[in-house]
Amino acid sequence: GVEWEYHGNVGKKEWMRNADIVVSCVDTKASRKLISTANIEDDTYIIECGNARASGQIILGQKKGDLPNPYDEYPELTQGREPKGEGCLDPYYKQDLPVNRQVAVYVQQLIWNLLRKHEISHRGVFFDLSKFTSNGVQAK
Repeated sequence: GVEWEYHGNVGKKEWMRNADIVVSCVDTKASRKLISTANIEDDTYIIECGNARASGQIILGQKKGDLPNPYDEYPELTQGREPKGEGCLDPYYKQDLPVNRQVAVYVQQLIWNLLRKHEISHRGVFFDLSKFTSNGVQAK
């Protein structure tokens, strides 16, 4: 009973207007800025995903709702200089093998909790596979 759509072009952001959940998996601050300024409903869920070589973040929020806006809460996601590199599609030797999979697992769990359990105790995580650490972001 759930309809899913994939949109690979962030520049054409009109599709976000009617979305219930926007999962942001982009490589640049500029792309995140486009998402942060999109004309979406205030209560639309935004799941911001990003990663570096062996670390990443997954943050659930809303544009203006019960949960903080991830781009207001973490302005470094949209502001400042772009990091050098090729993004999350780095060649094999520039990015640890399981980092993208780890991001996907956390996103799946967040969506599962929202759709199946209708509740969340945590709304994100920062992880570093090289240090075997993860720090959850609690829902308030």
